[in-house]
Amino acid sequence: MAVARTMTDATRRAPPRLRRSARMPTPGIRARIDYVSGDLINVSATGALIRTGRTLAVGSEWPVTLDLEVRRVSVSGRVVRSEPVTVELPGGAVLKRAAFSLGVVFTAVSSNAMQSLVQLCGGTLTVEELPYRILAVNDDPVTAGTVTQMLAELGYQVRSVADARQVVAAAKENRADAVLIHLSKEREPSMWWALEILQSDATTARLPVVVLTGPQPVENDRARYLAGRNVRIVTTLTADGLNSALQAALQPRRR
Repeated sequence: MAVARTMTDATRRAPPRLRRSARMPTPGIRARIDYVSGDLINVSATGALIRTGRTLAVGSEWPVTLDLEVRRVSVSGRVVRSEPVTVELPGGAVLKRAAFSLGVVFTAVSSNAMQSLVQLCGGTLTVEELPYRILAVNDDPVTAGTVTQMLAELGYQVRSVADARQVVAAAKENRADAVLIHLSKEREPSMWWALEILQSDATTARLPVVVLTGPQPVENDRARYLAGRNVRIVTTLTADGLNSALQAALQPRRR
């Protein structure tokens, strides 16, 4: 693959960052998602993280109740993340029964509920800016190093994996905002397989994907495959090309 290392002044600037309501820790508050009860780990104006003893399907929508000292806050939410967790007890003991960390995005919040959320967040809804997290999947060490350097200089937070079998686990662990996959004819089919398993898992299927294909045109059936999954293609590895493709892919996630 042709690699152009020159970066313009425009691409040296950090890309627009992910803006979201700052999460506030909320010890001692119970929460319930439909029939599943648990502890409210943190909350913001847009969502919450709840530790429960049962899991719920990612993408499912439920009523969410936060049990405050004086009243209950009722909102609607959609589960966007469900991961098993280990609960540590005082003295170094570990809770043996299963526990899950459920990430919930609020889909409907009344004005009264919003006022209660403001109180939970210390009386103000602050906004935090975070660098976008990119998972780079590439089994060519030279290209992988170039990609990592380019993305880091652009202001992205980068994690790189070489094994296609690690892509889903790494995307979950790193909470990736987008995935960049190097599809090389010399190394197929492993990276095509990475794309397929990424989009077959419910927790990563909606992640924006950009692929590096090299200057040779992609076969028609594979081009249709990528287009049908809204995957953006970069044919020449340049900082400008990567930045443009990633910003276009991340556009729907900005808030």
